[in-house]
Amino acid sequence: MDLLLSDVHLRGLDDPNQELLVQLLAAEDWARVFVLGDLFHFWWGHDGQVSAQFVPVLAALHARVQSGGEVHFIPGNHDFAVGEGLEKLGIQISPELELELAGYATLLAHGDEADRSLGYRSAATLLRSTPFAMLMRVLGATRGAKLGAKLAADHQGGGNERVAEAQKLWADTRLGPSCELVICGHSHSPGLHKRGQGSLLNLGDLAHSKSCAVVDKQGIWPCLVRGGRPVPVGPHLPARGLRP
Repeated sequence: MDLLLSDVHLRGLDDPNQELLVQLLAAEDWARVFVLGDLFHFWWGHDGQVSAQFVPVLAALHARVQSGGEVHFIPGNHDFAVGEGLEKLGIQISPELELELAGYATLLAHGDEADRSLGYRSAATLLRSTPFAMLMRVLGATRGAKLGAKLAADHQGGGNERVAEAQKLWADTRLGPSCELVICGHSHSPGLHKRGQGSLLNLGDLAHSKSCAVVDKQGIWPCLVRGGRPVPVGPHLPARGLRP
């Protein structure tokens, strides 16, 4: 089975979601784990360093790799500057990923690509600029993390419906003969949506709604995490051979 999750927004060792994710990663012998960005509320890779604040979840991800599984990470808008730290743990990093899931040609992305608002694009451009990268190098890991924590917007739960609607339109531009399913996060608005040429699955967020998705031989199942285990909820996407 495969596990897909997004938007955990981990803040440190005292974040209960870190233990929840560790439990989820140990709940099954996952063949593949796909993290679609914003695993951390803020992360900046400083020369391959790994923050001690996230050792439990990083150790759990590394354990998946050590046991023969795959871990794929698609950077989000809070952890786009991953550096080499995650790769040293055997985690495969891609800006987006195309693969087959349950018989569907699938695109995995964080989902912030859909937000074309002036405010968001301006902030994203600034944070990904060379001057900001230079500032982070000067500050170093400790002071840089403090600055990043201040800049990262605090999220109190609930989805961003404006972005969720924009994601539907953005998914329409990606869906077609070679792409039947788009899976993303970012908007914190979980849901499975039928679109003109395929489907859009938003994973929601593990931070507040505790949502994720599981892929097995029967199909793709939106889930809520209960007691450290994924529990299927709502309609699912049947595997290709099982579609009516």
